[in-house]
Amino acid sequence: MSTLPWDLWLVPENLPAGLDCTFRYDPAAGTLAITLANSASAPIAPRDVRLAAECDTPAADGWLWIHGRYMQMDSLVQNFGAPAPEGYDGRFARPSGDGVTYISRDQALLWLPYHPSPAFLAALRRHGEARPTGLRLVGSVGEALHPEVWHWARDHLAWPLDNWWQTELGAPALATPLAVPAKPGFVGVPLPGVEARVVDERGEVLPPGAKGHLVLLRAGPAQMVGSLNGEGSWRGGLYWTGDLAVMDEEGYFQILGRTEEMIKVGEARLGTAEVEAVLLSHPQVAEAAALGLPGPEGEELVVFVVPRVKALPEELKPLLAEKLKAHLTKNLGPIPPPRVVFAERLPRTRSGKILRRLLKAELLGQDPGDTSGLEE
Repeated sequence: MSTLPWDLWLVPENLPAGLDCTFRYDPAAGTLAITLANSASAPIAPRDVRLAAECDTPAADGWLWIHGRYMQMDSLVQNFGAPAPEGYDGRFARPSGDGVTYISRDQALLWLPYHPSPAFLAALRRHGEARPTGLRLVGSVGEALHPEVWHWARDHLAWPLDNWWQTELGAPALATPLAVPAKPGFVGVPLPGVEARVVDERGEVLPPGAKGHLVLLRAGPAQMVGSLNGEGSWRGGLYWTGDLAVMDEEGYFQILGRTEEMIKVGEARLGTAEVEAVLLSHPQVAEAAALGLPGPEGEELVVFVVPRVKALPEELKPLLAEKLKAHLTKNLGPIPPPRVVFAERLPRTRSGKILRRLLKAELLGQDPGDTSGLEE
């Protein structure tokens, strides 16, 4: 049984002179064999061998976030369960006319830390592409992991491990460790060394359950401390993430969307992820995107919906639109009726993030701007 439901290959890069490195992956057994042959006159440290991991996915450049895309050979050897082969003393690939093969333990490809974007999981959910795998955990990063997608991944793929971070932080800041009960829809709690709060525009801490700005008082040691132009995200001793969030009574955080994408509908202030999570809880919705358009009083809520039925008859769309409006009102409270637009697919970046600005530009008849990052 294959450990991964996608083809995977490894490519050695910048090998030291005299070292030959080959791989053999057995999908049926879920094992990986790596052979090192050193024809040089001196030992070679496995740490000098770097491997580039690639996955054959619907969008190979971004559907899977591969942490440590370039991995060192010594870290791989340490994760292999087989006894050390002859010619390997724990540190060096010794000179030898024959190759030394390291065979992984069962399901060894779990050492590869990869994180599908929520969009990838949502696409699998829509198309029903679930198959038995040897996976025990599946991480998610990039956008909010909505409860319906979380439940689907748990039931059909593996245990979902949600986490939140930003490029500037260099490592996850919020997550749900396995020792902590999971709350679908909530990314989790601050990891050790991280202090997070939800604050208002002035930086005042808000009580549990109140929507506000997600800020960090402390992050990990990998975070950026400044930027080239001197304009960083630290203000008043707080790192302003640019995300809207809510924290519950137990300290779990829910990401509601980006601050600049907050939708002001009547008296309500809605995050895009908040609206999309409600839509995805409807059994007829496969994917959804929410945005606000300028209106005479505040903004008009517009939702783009990809139906679960791939060829929904035109005569049924008005009926489904009314049901979705009622569903939103029931779960979000009294808001002006939103506009429902049906689509076959949503524009996304190669990393799976929804390009809401393209949807807004389409509705307003404006130039969409740079589309070089649009998935094909």
